[in-house]
Formats: sequence, structure tokens, C-alpha cells
Amino acid sequence: MIWKYLDKKYIPIGISSFRILLSPLFLYLLSVDKKTFGFVVLVLGAVTDFLDGYVARSLNATSKFGELIDPLADKVFVNCVMWGIYAYVTPLPSTLITAIILSVRDIFLLFGGAYITFLKKNLEIKPVYMSKICTALIFILCCLVLFIKKNNTYIILLNYFVIFLICTTMIMYILRYIKNKKKS
Repeated sequence: MIWKYLDKKYIPIGISSFRILLSPLFLYLLSVDKKTFGFVVLVLGAVTDFLDGYVARSLNATSKFGELIDPLADKVFVNCVMWGIYAYVTPLPSTLITAIILSVRDIFLLFGGAYITFLKKNLEIKPVYMSKICTALIFILCCLVLFIKKNNTYIILLNYFVIFLICTTMIMYILRYIKNKKKS
């Protein structure tokens, strides 16, 4: 009943906003050693990460605000997850390196996107497909870390592969920016 009064453009925005709210909940659950509940929140956040864009496109409910809040929610959630895993579950050097590099890349992307938006440059600000794969692997890595021994060789290898992907996507975004800047 309430759906007929709700503008459909707010549904994907609500999904993104919900993901932002899940971030401190995930950190809290890990801090009180509730890994199972943390896992549920992580899976819920991962699902909403992929759901909001799908819902926006399928309902034809895209908006400028939605285009801004979705990547912000993505970055807030995935960084909280990675830092939470490092701080409360597996304080290994490889996890710290992943969290730092991820944060540097995402801060770069947020400030870069804000700069482009502020200057009203006509540049394409769309995610690199490999970035979606990277985010999915980060979620998988964190789910595994919640329940498998900290120094498992396969998890450490996956962690280093994620680091490689984060660096690769950052380079891809930089190259895309340079290419688009030359066009404009």
C-alpha cells in the first residue's frame, strides 16, 4: 500500500543508505566477537551493494543523488568491512596492507569524483568492471576470514590477489580519467 505513495527513485537510494547504516553495525558486531551476526550483516551489505544499481536500472529510477550516494555507500561499507576484519579478526600485515591500499584508492576516487562533479566536467564517471570483481572478492575474502584460521595460505594468497586488483583498478581509473580529460 505505501509503495504507491513512494517515488520509485527513492528505493535504490534507500538501499544504498541502508548499506551505510550497516557499516557501524558490522564493526560493532566484530568488536563484541559476534562473527556469525557480522557475517549476516556482511552478506546483507554485499547483496545491497549489487542490488541498488540493479533496482535503479530495472525501475528506471536513476537519479543524480543516487549516482552520488551509491558509490559513497560502496566505499564506506567495503572500507568498514576491511578495517573491521583487520582490527577485530585478523591483524596480519597482509590485511593491513589491503585495508590501507583500499582506503587510498577509494579516497582518491571520492575526491576525484567530487572534483569532476564540482567543476561540472563532462567526464564519464562509471565504475570499471574489474572494480566490481575486486569488491566481490573482498567480500568473499572477508567472509572466509571470519570462519577460517587467520594464517591460512589460500586466504593470504587471495588477500594478495585482492591487493593486486585494487592497485590495477586504481591504475585503470587514472588512465580512464586521463583519456577522458584529453577528449574534453
